[in-house]
Amino acid sequence: DEKMQAEMSKFTGGLPFPPGFKLPF
Repeated sequence: DEKMQAEMSKFTGGLPFPPGFKLPF
């Protein structure tokens, strides 16, 4: 969801990830 994407953008530095990308944690 939107909040999850915002959290992930912090970890990724805003880099786009391919659909279905899974973080290793």
